[in-house]
Amino acid sequence: MSTSLHHVHPLVDGIKWVPGGQSFFGAGINSSIHVLMYGYYGLAAFGPKIQKFLWWKKYLTIIQMIQFHVTIGHAGYSLYTGCPFPAWMQWALIGYAVTFIILFGNFYYQTYRRTPRYANKAAKSVTNGISTATNGYNKLEEVEENGKKQQKKGRAKKE
Repeated sequence: MSTSLHHVHPLVDGIKWVPGGQSFFGAGINSSIHVLMYGYYGLAAFGPKIQKFLWWKKYLTIIQMIQFHVTIGHAGYSLYTGCPFPAWMQWALIGYAVTFIILFGNFYYQTYRRTPRYANKAAKSVTNGISTATNGYNKLEEVEENGKKQQKKGRAKKE
């Protein structure tokens, strides 16, 4: 799934770094969070045997949103105390962080909170060529075939 978040984040990251201790705070937090995030993606790449232990994906998004709130607090505090770092850069950073709060918040809502459109339809799975699998694998699921309930396990059919 490609969202505007995936396109804006890397483009802006390349132009935001300036010299000074004020920049180090945000870069340090961001780097730490990316270590966790890419650790998650590295583990997920091992496939379904490892993926079942990766229940904490949505918490990475929450941690990233907390990071942006902390960044706003840090920049605001610097403005309040008269830090010699350029004020326009502090305001730009606040605007930048607010943008990411909106983008990550939308991503979180769309991924973890919103009810998919198809969930309101019949709750039963049937073997008619439509699969409820993700990443090509089904967990053990109950399906109805010819009026009889059966347990079915295996790889989803490719469409």
